[in-house]
Order: sequence, then C-alpha cells, then structure tokens
Amino acid sequence: MSQIILKHPLVWNGLISRTLLKNNNILFKKDIYCREDLVFNVDLAKLDFRGVYTFSPTYIYRYATTNSLSNSVHKRSIISCVPIIKSLIRSREQIEDIYIKEYIESELIGTVNSFFKCILRLNWQERNFLLKTYGKEIEQHKIPSNNLTIFAQLYRLSPRCYSFMANIIDLILPAKYKICK
Repeated sequence: MSQIILKHPLVWNGLISRTLLKNNNILFKKDIYCREDLVFNVDLAKLDFRGVYTFSPTYIYRYATTNSLSNSVHKRSIISCVPIIKSLIRSREQIEDIYIKEYIESELIGTVNSFFKCILRLNWQERNFLLKTYGKEIEQHKIPSNNLTIFAQLYRLSPRCYSFMANIIDLILPAKYKICK
C-alpha cells in the first residue's frame, strides 16, 4: 500500500481510517506551511496496513492562478523546508523498505535544494538570519551531495562563499523575483 501512496502522494486520493491515523499519531504538522501532504504520506507509508485504491478520478483540479501557493515562493514556505527536512531524515532512519527509503531520499534532496535556491530571493538580512538559524542544522545531516544543486553544494563547501554569491545575486536579481513579505 505504501508504494501506491508514495506514487500518488496526494492526501485526497484515498480513504484513510481515522482510527489508523489516531492510533499512530499521524496528523498534519502545524509548522509546515506547504508540502504538508508529503510529510503526512511518508508518515502513513511507514505503517503496515491494508487499503483500497482507485485509479478513477475522484478530484477535479482547477487551473492554478499565478498567486496560488504552488506557483509562488513565500518566506513561510522557505522556513517550512526545515521541519520537512527534519521529518524526512527521521523517517529515513526509521524505514527498512528500500523503495520508501529511495523516495524519501529523493524528496529530501529536492527540499534541501529548494531551501538553498529559494532563500536567494530574500533580502540579505532575512537570508543571513535564516542561514545562521537553519543552515548548519540542515547541513549536519548526512545528505548525499551528488544530487544537490550548485547552491546547496556551495553552502556545504563554504557558507561564506555562498553568502558572498547570494549578495551578488541580490544585486542583479530583478525586483519582481524578490520576496518582499
């Protein structure tokens, strides 16, 4: 069942027993602003349970607007990368299933890359604060560098070089791509 959940990681694609969720303390984390369904589904995939899945469309998607959460970057979504990373690392250590471990590893690398890429869009004070607060915390976990972007690898190599590069990008990045809130 876990392979189906992770292959289609949308919360609304299945019926999940409330008792199963309650007994295993699986719920949406309050400190995660976006991609909360990823953490929820990984927590669910760790369980051994039976279920029913349908490939029939049960949800009608609407076109996302330019201001939708999935099409924009906010400071809160950058900050919520940290609890997502922590949760994925915890899950990675608890799981034996190789398929789920590979999936978690892929999502972990993608989230770390997003953090170091999106943080460049903040002003230098916010960026430096977040790097001091969360940068080392993210880096203390063993995340393979072969799939990390140049931004994450540069931070791993030298936080000072990353900050220097970020300040240069800050000077040349057009205002419409910067995050003001």
